[in-house]
Amino acid sequence: MNRDTKEKVTFQKHIHTTYWIWDHISFEVILRGLYDRKYPRSQKSYDVPLRKLFLDALSDPHYKAMSVDRYEKIRRHIRFDDKRTRALRFETDKLAPISYIWNIFIKNCTKLYNPSTKVTVDEQLVPFRGRCKFIQYMPSKPAKYGIKIFWMYDSANYYGINGAISCGKEVGAPVQKDLGSEIVKTLAVPIFNSGRNITMDNYFTNVELGNFLLQKAITLVGTIKPNRREIPEALKHSRQRALYESVFGFNNKATLVSYKAKKEKSVILLSAMHHNCSIDSNDRKLKPEIILHYNKTKGGVDKMDEMGSDNSSKRHVGPPLDSVLQNLGKIQNSRERANALFEWLISPVKPDDFFRCIWEKKPALLKRHNSKYYNGFFSTSEFDRILGEDNVQFGVNLDVTSYTDGVRETHNPPGRALPMVVWDYYKNGCSLRLLNPQSFSSTVWNVLSVLQELFGSMVGANTYLTPPSTQGFAPHYDDIEAFVVQLEGKKHWRVYNPRSSSEMLPQFSSVNFRDSDLGEPILETILEAGDLLYFPRGFIHQGDCLPDAHSLHITVSSFQRNSWVDLLDKLLPAALQIAAEDDVQFRQGLPLDYLDYMGVQNAELSDPRRGNFTDKVQFLIRKLAEYAPVDAAVDQKAKLFLHDCLPPVLTPGMIVTLCFACNAWDCLIL
Repeated sequence: MNRDTKEKVTFQKHIHTTYWIWDHISFEVILRGLYDRKYPRSQKSYDVPLRKLFLDALSDPHYKAMSVDRYEKIRRHIRFDDKRTRALRFETDKLAPISYIWNIFIKNCTKLYNPSTKVTVDEQLVPFRGRCKFIQYMPSKPAKYGIKIFWMYDSANYYGINGAISCGKEVGAPVQKDLGSEIVKTLAVPIFNSGRNITMDNYFTNVELGNFLLQKAITLVGTIKPNRREIPEALKHSRQRALYESVFGFNNKATLVSYKAKKEKSVILLSAMHHNCSIDSNDRKLKPEIILHYNKTKGGVDKMDEMGSDNSSKRHVGPPLDSVLQNLGKIQNSRERANALFEWLISPVKPDDFFRCIWEKKPALLKRHNSKYYNGFFSTSEFDRILGEDNVQFGVNLDVTSYTDGVRETHNPPGRALPMVVWDYYKNGCSLRLLNPQSFSSTVWNVLSVLQELFGSMVGANTYLTPPSTQGFAPHYDDIEAFVVQLEGKKHWRVYNPRSSSEMLPQFSSVNFRDSDLGEPILETILEAGDLLYFPRGFIHQGDCLPDAHSLHITVSSFQRNSWVDLLDKLLPAALQIAAEDDVQFRQGLPLDYLDYMGVQNAELSDPRRGNFTDKVQFLIRKLAEYAPVDAAVDQKAKLFLHDCLPPVLTPGMIVTLCFACNAWDCLIL
């Protein structure tokens, strides 16, 4: 079907065949109608009446191109497959109902895109539980059940180049050996003789495939199963090998490397792209360059799934926040209350999956297609009420900011933030950041005080109100784990990887970056009301408002200064003090002449005394662990937590057993 030309299109109605003239405008309307009803946006209901789309004066102009009756006729009868010949085609093609459309789609993917020098082959499980003979169960995938598709995609931007749906073994056909290799050979046809590299996992990789691809001017990097006959014994796992040790094997075409990643596990990779034993000495785990390349280019299918989920038609419906908070009052255990609230916050992702696969590792985007999911959390009207009723101070409780032409500015005048002044700043394109909404909103206070029991760390929040077509903050990274909860409108977000390992999980927030400091974003999306975006500390991010809507979001944050290094900051001074009191070795004097051979000025000096001095220091550091008061240091961290955390929300059960007086904080009773 050619949407750019007028053609005759067949519609089946009972036994009659009707011919109507089809043009590209009609095609646009059909697709837009199906899309708008199945993929709702923030201002559309999931069950938008069809006639409202066509008759509403504010709806998309495309709906004025035809009558609603004509649309209904076309939608009711349009088919992309001839049902009369389907049974015959099913005998040789399990994809008979969709194979024609699928083949056109793959042909265009291959024809219209020129991939980068690095591509990846992997498998994707598309969630599906309908009637289908080749549904597969894959427990390692989030969906568990679905249709498996083998993809070759661009490692740089995750664009699908070629794909093949797995339909299972044909009836009576023999079992095919090295099926993974045959899949790669089929998918790689469009890039033969192009000099590109393919990354793959051990389902596909073997030496024979590597030799075949080299004949087609394609290199290979992939993990390989240790039980393959071509793997030498010296490269297989051995308990005698040191942790993070690499063993290399070479021939004139490829390189094998065996890397001991864990005490009980070694991983083996085959590369026709690398021909040396290069190891990253800056990496604490001393990973070979082959593994670094593999890790960098392997994870694209997960990204494809994430990008595809942006257009999911599944609307997530959860309980309203007020009923969630009421039900929490029935739970006596504070940790269980926190778990229940966090499960609602990140639903439909399960908390166990979140902390195992996402927490501190990578950003996550939850598209709900339900603009009312977070209703009651906070709103523009509540913000306006706070400005009118409470003593909100510029610079203390409220920041007025702008980011224009690469310049980030704060426009805080002194004194109280009066509504007239604040809204004048907003109308002139400034963003409004309420720094501690929990001080003014009982609902925000309630949510944060419950969540802090889960994280064992203070949970804070800021709200951000941004006018259309503006940006309030420069690109930067934070020192907190951030949950961006979109409450109203929508916002365009870009998230970037940390620029180096030293910026991963940082202790402090960054300075403002310029766009020229950044690479390509790893996640770019439009966050709409009801959606949630999570990113770990250290991930650079920026958000700007689109021309057609304002944005209100609240960022829930936690885990500031709550890392191992912060615990050791309490532990090591105490351990050193105890060791100095109990062990005379720590109190012995330094060598009389140590300044003659130690220090930066003597760093290049070849003197055996330097080795002895260093050995002594390392010995005392190891011995220091014996005096470490771990529990006492943890108690110090707990003391800081109790100092920083919010007062608890009082339930009716607590009220009858406590005598209290409310001062700065009003008492909220569930």
